[in-house]
Amino acid sequence: MVKLDIAYSIKEYNTLFIKAAVIVAAVVLMYMQDLAVIFKDALVFSSANITNYILIIPFLVAYIIYRKRRLLLAVALDNNISRRIVRRGKALRFDDIIGLTLVLVAVILYIYGSLTLYALEFHIYSIPLLAAGLTAFLFNIKVLRHSIFAIVILAYLQPPPAELLSAIAGDLSWLSATIAESILKAYGLSVTLEASYGAPALVVSKENIQMPFFVGEPSSGLFSTIGLSLFALIAAYIARGALWKRGIMFIIGFPLFFFLNALRIAIILILWYHYGEQVSESFHAVSGSIMAIPGTLIVLLIGDKLLRVSIRSTFANNKKSNEGCIYCNKSFSLNEHVCLVCSRILAKMKWINTNSIARFALIALIVSSTIVINQVQASTPVADSIAKRLMSFDISGITGRERETVGLLLPELDGYILEYAYRDQRVEKVLRQDAALAYRYIKVEDDNSSNTDEISKILNRKSFYVGVQISNGRHKWEDSMLIYPSRVGDQQQRC
Repeated sequence: MVKLDIAYSIKEYNTLFIKAAVIVAAVVLMYMQDLAVIFKDALVFSSANITNYILIIPFLVAYIIYRKRRLLLAVALDNNISRRIVRRGKALRFDDIIGLTLVLVAVILYIYGSLTLYALEFHIYSIPLLAAGLTAFLFNIKVLRHSIFAIVILAYLQPPPAELLSAIAGDLSWLSATIAESILKAYGLSVTLEASYGAPALVVSKENIQMPFFVGEPSSGLFSTIGLSLFALIAAYIARGALWKRGIMFIIGFPLFFFLNALRIAIILILWYHYGEQVSESFHAVSGSIMAIPGTLIVLLIGDKLLRVSIRSTFANNKKSNEGCIYCNKSFSLNEHVCLVCSRILAKMKWINTNSIARFALIALIVSSTIVINQVQASTPVADSIAKRLMSFDISGITGRERETVGLLLPELDGYILEYAYRDQRVEKVLRQDAALAYRYIKVEDDNSSNTDEISKILNRKSFYVGVQISNGRHKWEDSMLIYPSRVGDQQQRC
């Protein structure tokens, strides 16, 4: 009997962990600022925040990698699966071409995004491409294929653009309000759905007082459903069955989470009716995240009872396989580094060599060059001066100092004079902004009419207004266009 040296410690897996650590380090270093903004925003637990689910993504990725660790080890150890396009001894592989191509596309998307108003969105969308490219480059195509699910989940770090979903969200807000109205009436509350406010409003009668509750686009259920569909995707992933059945489990998650959102709205109003505003507002702040638990359980239950897919744990099998199998000796006698049956590592291996070090150096060069190029593009004398002024300006103490923001938040335009106009505190209250400032660009025109009085000159000057909203969360200018009609009201009524 050949004595097996089965390796289970990090020491024996040194190269595997080093390569994985290089991928993680490259992504973190290149996207440090973007990830900080994403996760800082996700840590804000409020009724308007739909990105709390992002906090679970790193754990889900780690779980998926852990769950497939033995298969990944097997295909990573088998160097023969990489298709060489040059003679043995050369470093270039077909896997390298695929990997470097994906990395190049990610870098181009990253740099291009830095030149637009949507830098954060472009940066986040390029993360899966970079991770996929580095995986193929440092490991091989089969490792990329078996880890692609974990990489795709990274796309959930950035929700779909709100402006693309606004039309759908507007209609779904009415559908959510209608479903919530039916639930409340079935419960026994006196409630009516009003359309005269612009946005759908559920008017609840309590002690001869009629209180309207608006169901705007943020509460339509669309954005939360897209985010929470991640949990339906995970439920379909851990299930065992035909691919089409698992696909149905994922699709079911969309209408299920949408209905749970309408149920959440109804529960909020019921809590307000019985226990007051403080209790209902507290539930409102956390209810969006809580929906993930019952929604995931229902998806698993549907898959188990209706679709007959298997929901089983693999921990028992893993425990048994840690001891090896009867074919380990046969595989070892064939000079295999991995058991061909149970994927156990049969011998210690040292993968770190000159080729691996060169790959690490190339990745470091690509990442550092991308960061430098991005910094050079964003760094100009004027931009640096404005950035220093902005960093030294206390936004929380802006009251009474609004005029000092002239030239700080908006650029100077040739042929126009920029001046502060007013502060809209109503918009601040409704949209929960720290400051809503309006500025005026006044066109400079040649004075050809000497007979016109000064007042007429001022009134006849061409100008246009620009609004700036400031908040401590992630906020795009389109969001105001989408949220304002739903929360404040619109002149046009929906039919």
